[in-house]
Amino acid sequence: MRTKHDQRYVRSGDYRSKYISAHPGLKGYYMCAYCGRIVPLKKMEVDHIIPINLVQRKRRYRWVIGEGDVNDVKNLTASCHKCNSKKSNKGGVWILHGQAGRVLQPIIWCVFVMFCAVYSYWFLSYAPFIPLFNAMGLI
Repeated sequence: MRTKHDQRYVRSGDYRSKYISAHPGLKGYYMCAYCGRIVPLKKMEVDHIIPINLVQRKRRYRWVIGEGDVNDVKNLTASCHKCNSKKSNKGGVWILHGQAGRVLQPIIWCVFVMFCAVYSYWFLSYAPFIPLFNAMGLI
């Protein structure tokens, strides 16, 4: 039987909803912290960066978690099914990769949104000329 102290290291039933409420994504889309793939909310999986079984088994991972629990939003990240399955309960480089992905996600999203804004402006500005460019063999 688990003690009250151990409850910090047990998967909660609401960690996914906690993550989604803290990180609503961009119009229902998320970026995988491990590979950068854009994933819709329905296919996005919330991953524990520091796996639960490592926290339960090894003291150094409990030290990294600190006073919080394993289901804290700081230990959660968005991932695609492929990366979440590949990572499984591994630690080491996967933890560093997950943390880096969490930090880089906002930066990558900003660049992506700016690129879309510039491209859509360019496209709308030159849309009337596209048939002409196509006829000239420029496209």
